[in-house]
Amino acid sequence: MKKIIVPALALALSAVSAEAQSLYNAVYEKAKAAATPSANSEEARVNRFKLAALDYLNQYSHTTGKSSDSYFLDSQAVNLTSFIDDYLTNVQSAAKVSPAKRQEMIKCYANAAKSFPLNPDDSANSAAGAATTDELLPFPLATDWEKAYDKATSQARLVLKRK
Repeated sequence: MKKIIVPALALALSAVSAEAQSLYNAVYEKAKAAATPSANSEEARVNRFKLAALDYLNQYSHTTGKSSDSYFLDSQAVNLTSFIDDYLTNVQSAAKVSPAKRQEMIKCYANAAKSFPLNPDDSANSAAGAATTDELLPFPLATDWEKAYDKATSQARLVLKRK
């Protein structure tokens, strides 16, 4: 009986862990499909950034032992996408008001991303997680996207309300 139950239990547990990061995997696959290496469009650049950030998050989750925590990767992936989508939308809205408002919005999101590193104790916040040099998305890969998204959205509302 043990010969049947133990393998069945192992199979059931592996199926649960494979499905556990379904949101992370969905975000990753969508970004991968749109991030063609040869394309230099804004959408391709955004998706290449998402892939780099998602790869970093996956690596981080394995090195910190969070790889079994499906909530961590799923939440980070969803909040990363929301953060970037809101950023692009709000920067466009602010640009319609004035170039100064656009710059203020960019700083709002960049500061939110820099304010919440995944590992504040990491001396250089890891070379792989350093801020990108891309003007479109000036954010560090090693960001806690859930916290950064919360801060950025509340700050963005204030920026847009001010005249």
